[in-house]
Amino acid sequence: MTKVKSSIGSEFYTQKIVADPKTPGVAKESRENMHDTSKAGSIDDIDAHYKQYRRCVDAFEEIISENTEPYDVLGVKRLTGADIHKAFVEAAKSQQSWHHAELSVLDQLLTLSIGNREVNIG
Repeated sequence: MTKVKSSIGSEFYTQKIVADPKTPGVAKESRENMHDTSKAGSIDDIDAHYKQYRRCVDAFEEIISENTEPYDVLGVKRLTGADIHKAFVEAAKSQQSWHHAELSVLDQLLTLSIGNREVNIG
């Protein structure tokens, strides 16, 4: 990348030149130097993430649709938005509890594996 020093007052400032139009073939290289792309994901990774996201959206749409339809004919009332939200929070908390229990088992296993046993002073 070319740097040009310009004088403003008594200080010199460095200004980045993105591409010199007089030098052919540097435009692509200069565009690549504009930002760090080292952490960019591959197209396959992005597609897989998007597909997973779409499956999640579709599942939520199905749940919402299934539970907001009026079943007054059968004597069953539809769920409200508050009911659906409460069910979502309950499901998330249930998953959280399950994962905490799994993590506890793994913590115990690793503690025993390195030879440090838990001492129950009770």
